[in-house]
Amino acid sequence: LARLDKDHKPQPAMAEKWTVSEDGKTYTFTLRDSKWSNGNPVTAQDFEFALKRILDPNNAFPSAFLAYYIAGAEEYNTGKGNADAVLVKA
Repeated sequence: LARLDKDHKPQPAMAEKWTVSEDGKTYTFTLRDSKWSNGNPVTAQDFEFALKRILDPNNAFPSAFLAYYIAGAEEYNTGKGNADAVLVKA
């Protein structure tokens, strides 16, 4: 959705912009108009699916901890929660 520039500041990538709630707990991303190589549109549901797939303990992705800043992510990844409790919604 975003990438870090040379100064480690987030810059738009697949998201053209985003907003952060006043309490800093909710990020809302607006996606660029993008397509997969087969011509299908890239959707918010694709990102929700990907994040939850990374966190699925059955997949044992070593990078899953990078998503622990999302509420419910660590619990799901460590088997103490479920995918529905991961607070990423499309």
